[in-house]
Amino acid sequence: MRRLTICLILAAAMSGTPAWAQPGTNPFAPKAKPPAEQTPAAETPAAPPANPFAPKAPPADGGSTNPFAPKPAAPKPAPTKPADAPVETPNAPKVPAEIIVGTGWSVRLDPSTGPLATATPSLVTAPGPAPSSDARRERSRYRIVTPDLPSPYVGLGLNERESDARDFWDLSANRKVGTIKGIALESSRLMAVSPDGALFAAKPQFDDFVIVVNVATGKTVKTIPTPGLRLELVAFSAANRLVLAENGRCVVHSLPEGRREREIQVERWNVGDGWTLSPGGQYLAVVKRESSERNLVQFLDLTTGEPAGTCRLAGEPGDALGIALSRDGRRLASVIHEGESLRVVQIELEGPKRLPDIPVSVADVFGDENYQGRPLEALPDGGHFLIAGRVIVDASRSEVARTLPPPPVSPLVSPGPGITLALNGRELSPIPLNLQIDQPPSATAPMPEPRPSVPLVGPAVVEGDRSSAARKSFPVAGRWDVRLASPPAVPEKLDTDGFKIPGGFVHQVVLAAGTPPIAAVSYAAAPLGVGASTETAAWVETFDLVNGIPKNRVDFPFPTVAVSVNAGATTVATLAQDGSGRVDLWSLSDGVHLGGCQPAGPRADGEVPWFVEFVDAQHLLIAVADELAVWEVPGWKQVYSLSIGSIRPALSPARDHVLVSVPNESRIAVVETLTGNVRGSIATSDLAGDRPLAAVFDHRGEWAAVLSGGAGSGELVVVETDTGREGSRMRIPVTGDVIQFCDENHVLIDGEALVSLAKSRVVWNYELTTGVHCRESLGGYHWYVAAINASDKSYILSGAELPEEAIRKQIDASTRTASVVHRPTDPIQIQVITSDLTGPHVINHIKETFAQRYTAAGASVTDDAPFAFTIDPGSMGVQRTSVWKVSLMQAGSPVWSSWIKGTPTGALLLASEPGGTAFADPPEVRSALAGLLQFHPPMYAFAPGAAQGDGRSMLTTSGPRPER
Repeated sequence: MRRLTICLILAAAMSGTPAWAQPGTNPFAPKAKPPAEQTPAAETPAAPPANPFAPKAPPADGGSTNPFAPKPAAPKPAPTKPADAPVETPNAPKVPAEIIVGTGWSVRLDPSTGPLATATPSLVTAPGPAPSSDARRERSRYRIVTPDLPSPYVGLGLNERESDARDFWDLSANRKVGTIKGIALESSRLMAVSPDGALFAAKPQFDDFVIVVNVATGKTVKTIPTPGLRLELVAFSAANRLVLAENGRCVVHSLPEGRREREIQVERWNVGDGWTLSPGGQYLAVVKRESSERNLVQFLDLTTGEPAGTCRLAGEPGDALGIALSRDGRRLASVIHEGESLRVVQIELEGPKRLPDIPVSVADVFGDENYQGRPLEALPDGGHFLIAGRVIVDASRSEVARTLPPPPVSPLVSPGPGITLALNGRELSPIPLNLQIDQPPSATAPMPEPRPSVPLVGPAVVEGDRSSAARKSFPVAGRWDVRLASPPAVPEKLDTDGFKIPGGFVHQVVLAAGTPPIAAVSYAAAPLGVGASTETAAWVETFDLVNGIPKNRVDFPFPTVAVSVNAGATTVATLAQDGSGRVDLWSLSDGVHLGGCQPAGPRADGEVPWFVEFVDAQHLLIAVADELAVWEVPGWKQVYSLSIGSIRPALSPARDHVLVSVPNESRIAVVETLTGNVRGSIATSDLAGDRPLAAVFDHRGEWAAVLSGGAGSGELVVVETDTGREGSRMRIPVTGDVIQFCDENHVLIDGEALVSLAKSRVVWNYELTTGVHCRESLGGYHWYVAAINASDKSYILSGAELPEEAIRKQIDASTRTASVVHRPTDPIQIQVITSDLTGPHVINHIKETFAQRYTAAGASVTDDAPFAFTIDPGSMGVQRTSVWKVSLMQAGSPVWSSWIKGTPTGALLLASEPGGTAFADPPEVRSALAGLLQFHPPMYAFAPGAAQGDGRSMLTTSGPRPER
């Protein structure tokens, strides 16, 4: 989740700390080298078990068992009757047994209101090799996962090993929404996908935690520990709610934070006896089998944790093999196995009352003990149920509608009314159903409870019109068809030597071409953010970049931050920092409010905009979570939206194209801003553990640069925008979140590391002690605000030409070369450095995990290799440490080191050794181990000093000054 916390840069109460001029996290905070290691370790939240490697018996789900297989005959309970049962009249038609509501009936209709597929999708293919023809081998390989609520989403593939991949598809739009790889679930069947297709949750077979992965990005967003929970059920009851259960107990977690909402005790319930979720996700219905009266169904309200009603079929023989609820939430169905026959029992939940039973031939159902699908499921048309992938029953006519051919091992997929698909080989193929679908009575969905929202402060805003917005997607990488418009004219002479601006809480500095070009500095009287006083003064001041003279001041009537100025330098866009997500437009000449909007709308996840930029005077480019959209202003009408990856979008100088990362792919797309059409792609590093980090155009629009990377190193690629031709591709010992062109031969990363494209290495470093960097390279300069002390009454805004002339000559004269000393294909040792021998299974598993990752990259793992990847738990030992030191060693000397530290909320990857590592609490121990096991080790190593280059300059109030 991207959080809009403000980095407070220059304030009287703060010590001098440089930062990047943008609301959000601070990529320019001082870092110990190498700078790449100041990020959370694989974003590992929460905790796995204290000892996830303890030998365990394989779970009972090692293979699919057939719920319809003949069972030993159980003694039938003595027939019983309710005390007030009516006396039967001889020769009268036999009616179903009455329903007894045991604990009070408060169950309300909870229908599905989500979208479904309306047409059979075109060919959808699963990644990886085709399934084996041996069904016995396939029955423990779970290739299909679908939501437990009505939904058009499906996951296809495997995640048994880290090399496996699973694609996720929206079958209503016939588009792939993401790919998940790099996780090893072994033969676990405990996995689920959210009804909106955004999250995937799964429990690795031999670990005591559940991972939650963002489908679009492929990143783990939460790890939920399950100590003491013998997990038998993982399901999403909503897009932001995860249900975990064992026999007799159910735990509900909210997402994405993973907070435990409630624990529900469910006495005498075995998960294997049966369960289902109501279509709207409010209730969990469970089957209980008691000694005297079988087939009791209890409804539990997941929003309150309280029982909502119990149905018992009086005197009913046989076992309920499965239950399901129709999509409108009106009808509960159960399959009853009576030894020689089957019956489908139906209950109308309004009342409740019993409906006619449906007899089914056993021969039609038995026959394939390997089928992985549910014993009973409701088809999306609302009028039919599917038994064991074989028999379709018509609920309204109380009859068998059709018997299907024997299903494959994988579950059938039903994404919409009249649409059912089967996995044949690697392809999802339609099954002709030819069903007569009666329109079921439409249930009225209950009004959702209003989500608590941040009170709106300031002028009225609109929510925004999305009714006609187009939904764009990324095509397969094709030819380069990028034609950038000419960049705006910028005067050759700008006041780059430095001019004064007022001191204070500077939240943002935005540059814009105009006549004249300006700098807009966003101030506040105190730090802004969630919880800040609504009375906090906030304003923006503009300055002429040609002569440094102040121009205008606009005082905002509520706390907000200036984030973008249009190309004509006449209008400023602001973004509230209080969590309301409001975006506003203001005239820079007279301060008039030109309109506002809450472009995120009502979102269950609470996400708000994190990126707002003008495209032109009539359009804004806004990102909310992983959705990038163009909005017409001031009418606030969305033109299109596009799912993007995690990097910050980078606009071309004319703002007619934007660089964005493609979710779950190793490439950056060049998108035409106003249309959303993809015009080209730039390949990024596909090394395991690497991900796109940043992208940028140079100030003339002639070049585009992309940075990707992982532990210990990054990959920088530069392409010519006219042709798409690669000008440079190199491995460097630094990574970062922001890159800038200084000229056609030098790129600056995070305002610190200067990379020479000609020399393919870091050649110089810069340091800003107290101040803030600007993102825009207006005129080809690196603009920054500097102060001697944060408490100064005035600061200096300067534009530096980097590298400075004297430093450029020194760099050109240097004979140093790129110093890569280890590559992915070089042999490597794997060593766990510890005298603690109490956890040999932990040590072995750690070594095997990292050996597999190096082998997959092409390295040979040997005991006599000159380089070694070492894992050191320190003095606490492998089973008690909350800090793991990981290093790449050459001849016993470290060439790279980092520390993985566990915290109660997750694991952090640090560049220096943290303090306070003794006697850690169990949650910290578990999260440290989880972070270690998710960590991708460095595949490249560089000679000492490679990240520092040939020297360093300080960015001061009087310009860059080299250290002597």
